Amino acid sequence: MAWGVKESFRKYVQSAGGTVTPANGAVANGGSFAFGGGKGTLDTKARKLNATFAGNLRFQYAGHGIDMTFGNVRVNTQGDKGTLVLDVKTAAGVKANIPFATLDLSKADYKTKNGVLTLNAVRTALTAEGSAAFANSTTGSMYPVGTRADDVNLTVSVDKGAALTPIGTGTTGGTGGGGTVGGGLAATGSELPAGALLGSSAAIIAAGAGAVFVARRRRTAQN
Repeated sequence: MAWGVKESFRKYVQSAGGTVTPANGAVANGGSFAFGGGKGTLDTKARKLNATFAGNLRFQYAGHGIDMTFGNVRVNTQGDKGTLVLDVKTAAGVKANIPFATLDLSKADYKTKNGVLTLNAVRTALTAEGSAAFANSTTGSMYPVGTRADDVNLTVSVDKGAALTPIGTGTTGGTGGGGTVGGGLAATGSELPAGALLGSSAAIIAAGAGAVFVARRRRTAQN
């Protein structure tokens, strides 16, 4: 999964020397970030996907009192709609299972090709809970409900031997860069046989030339 939370927020944090740090399975991916270790289930007939990804992003800007970590990212979809759910950690504690943003899947095609489902440039919009995550005690949230967050670009494998191609950065309104994320999802529906696949191995790299080799090598090592 390629996603960077919100491009304007990243730029705001980084403009004055703040940092955005990926960890625990997330890596830099062009101008944004990629999350790996995907696992979950896909039902192509019902057009339903539930997937969880490893990794977190920590936004730090001491001058404005910002220290926020977004992690435990999950994507739950049903037909044309979906929700991006995550945990947000701040100095006040952890808010878990926040329905952070809605997903617009009206143009999504749930059909897999060669064991891979690709959902590119999925538009997002902040929920009330997502908006509140950016609120402070003096001015409230800088992002009203419905504000567009970064697009989600998602590639999941439902076949342990599937070849994965690079995915975009998932910034608002565009794509770019390239990371490759492979997850072990259980597949149901009319296209692929049901059943859990081996492991939740992932390969995330900066550019795609060796993606297939790296992914297969890691799966072999794990097996």
